Order: sequence, then structure tokens, then C-alpha cells
Amino acid sequence: MSFIQYRRDKHLPSTAAPSLLAMGMAMAFMPAAFAAEDTVIVEGATTADAVNREEQDYSVKTTAAGTKMPMTQRDIPQSVSIVSQQRMEDQQLQTLGEVMTNTLGISGSQADSDRISYYSRGFEIDN
Repeated sequence: MSFIQYRRDKHLPSTAAPSLLAMGMAMAFMPAAFAAEDTVIVEGATTADAVNREEQDYSVKTTAAGTKMPMTQRDIPQSVSIVSQQRMEDQQLQTLGEVMTNTLGISGSQADSDRISYYSRGFEIDN
């Protein structure tokens, strides 16, 4: 069942068109009225240099994990997550369990009160 009504002369009243046009023109000129606001100039100096950026960065430039050769993390042909000492100190990670819990891609399953098994991509980590 359709509730659409058809007019016999097939012309819609054109009373809404001028009001929409007037609204569009009014809104187009509205930003010009607010353009006279005061200009705010912000001045500042950067104090972070390369040494500070390296201290804040948790990434490791080279590692021997996975291949036993010093390589960049990008060149290692497998997924490797490296937790630096700086990150452990900043996040107050004291135990291996806390580090594993905060590592992406690692999930833990507690078998009983003393044993926790860790999994990466569905496979148990056993070393």
C-alpha cells in the first residue's frame, strides 16, 4: 500500500524553494560577520632534542632476537616483540608475567595457582 499522493496537475507548490535559497545565501555570508575576531599569535620554543626523543622512544634499533645476528627489527623474517628496559622501568613491569601480559599478541592461560601458559597466535610458547 502506498501513501504517496499524486496531484492532478503534477506541479508541486514552489513556496519552499525561495526560502531555502534565502537560507543558503544567509549562511554563506555568515562567516564574513564573524571574520572580524581578534587574531591570536602563539609563540613557543621547542625544547625536545634528539637525545630526549631517544630516551622517550621504546623502539630498539638492532637486535639479535630470532636470528642470532644483529639486525634491525624490520629485517627479521618473523614477528618479534621487543620490550626494552626503558619501557619496563616506565611501566613498572617487575616480573616476566607482567611483561608477557603487556606484550601485544601474547595471551596467558592460568592452569592453576602456580602455572600460567603463554600463547602467541594460538601456539604455546615453551622456551
